[in-house]
Amino acid sequence: MDKFYLSDKSVAVLLDICRDQVWRCVRDGRLPPPIKMGSMTRWRQQEVIDWIESKQEGATV
Repeated sequence: MDKFYLSDKSVAVLLDICRDQVWRCVRDGRLPPPIKMGSMTRWRQQEVIDWIESKQEGATV
């Protein structure tokens, strides 16, 4: 089970994009969907890292 979760701000920093772009990518299906944790919305860190690694061959966000 994942121990680390990222906020939209953390995902944006990791991808070097703005928070609005994070949500556009989620809406368009270009990023893994987040999960709800009570009132928070978070991404599993490993899922985001795996997604980045799968896109490193020239794909853009």
